[in-house]
Amino acid sequence: MNKAGYIILFLVLLSVSLFGIIFQNNAVTTAIQQDKVKEQVYAQVQGEREIEEKSKKNNTFDIVKKDMTSYLEIMYDTDETSLLKKYRESKKYLTGKAVEQLKPEGEKGVPVTEEEARGEVFRYAQHIKQSQVFYSPDEAGIKAKVVVFFTIRSSINGQTTDANYVLRATMNFNQKQNIWQISDVIDNQLVSDLMNQAYFN
Repeated sequence: MNKAGYIILFLVLLSVSLFGIIFQNNAVTTAIQQDKVKEQVYAQVQGEREIEEKSKKNNTFDIVKKDMTSYLEIMYDTDETSLLKKYRESKKYLTGKAVEQLKPEGEKGVPVTEEEARGEVFRYAQHIKQSQVFYSPDEAGIKAKVVVFFTIRSSINGQTTDANYVLRATMNFNQKQNIWQISDVIDNQLVSDLMNQAYFN
């Protein structure tokens, strides 16, 4: 075999060796990537299971009621007249659809009275007179279904009025904040005369 033949043979062997090394490296890289994907999927599944387990553990009447009551107190057991300020303070108890569903339209507060318009002293107070909370976990035990009947007593310059409301909502557990949040509002309004008779008399 002449010199050129040896060079060609050497180059062929070198190419085969390099191809084998590259193929092996690609196979190792692919295996590593697959292992990383498996680890990520496993970690995600484990994380979701932990969230579900913690949600189920905390899905009790007393815990859910406490967080729902905290939301109601921010919104209705206060002398603050600005709905927007109360909404901002209560947002820690809201998530999902409820963030928009319970957002006030513009800067609405207590309607201006004739006395206030004339520059006279304006005194406003509001508190929750009574409330009844009804609760049930969903089938998976991850969410909570809550219905609250509550009475708001409002006083403007000494004139007091009572109004009865119903709030029906779904709540989800926030693991990071360790609280139940309203995620979807099904009903939020003044109650009918029929409900008044059933729950408030």
